[in-house]
Amino acid sequence: MPQGAGSTDGAAGPRLSSTLQQGIRVLRALASADDPLLGVNEIARRIGTHKSTVSRLVATFEHEGLVEKEPLSGRYRLAAGVVALAWPLLANSDVRNAARPYLEELAATARETAGLAVWNQEEAVNLDQALGPGAVMHMATVGARLEPHSTASGKVFLAHTTDAERERILSRKLLRKTARTIVEPGLLLQDLAKVRERGYAVNDGEDTDEATGIAAPIYGLHGTLDAVVSVTAPRFRAPAERIAELGQMVTRAATEISKRLGSGNH
Repeated sequence: MPQGAGSTDGAAGPRLSSTLQQGIRVLRALASADDPLLGVNEIARRIGTHKSTVSRLVATFEHEGLVEKEPLSGRYRLAAGVVALAWPLLANSDVRNAARPYLEELAATARETAGLAVWNQEEAVNLDQALGPGAVMHMATVGARLEPHSTASGKVFLAHTTDAERERILSRKLLRKTARTIVEPGLLLQDLAKVRERGYAVNDGEDTDEATGIAAPIYGLHGTLDAVVSVTAPRFRAPAERIAELGQMVTRAATEISKRLGSGNH
């Protein structure tokens, strides 16, 4: 068989495109930045690539509608074309379709924002949300990336992943988002044990000072952890007794969604 771009070469595996990998790193840098606007030099520093390469890549992405340049600063951010690429996956997601009515019910019952997240091997990613009726609501955009150690959704996945995956994530430096963020691996492992024991995770001002999150696992047909359902509330509306109450609501919603997906883990 002739050797081509999609061929394999013995044990070496498929040949990868370094340019395409660099382009993906550019998009990930823009997606994960605290500031949605990044300049070419900053992107280059973040991904360890020469600025001339980054400049060519962002120019291509801009032409294709995946990034856009802010006119005043000349810095770049993700554009709507990224959502257009992902939307067929989001719209046709079995778990999203199954969870949607329960998200709306949970948001109405809890009177807070209900969310749905999936795992991408590095962190949780927000897939959908339903807003409660209150005037003050927490909002997270679809596609937002959620830290595995400081968010309730991330903690659920981290608590139930393999030992090797958990050790890999905990071996890197964990970002302290607030004074309450747990960044010491031993303490975080204790917290994750509580997640498994009580059936839901809590982020009490650990990702942002203003928000409290509670999340529980959703299991699929074969008993796999397919997604996480959560409730996020302003901290001033979430004292300890309220967290316990929301934990029960989230756990019930997760159980009902799991049943709808055909799981026997309930």
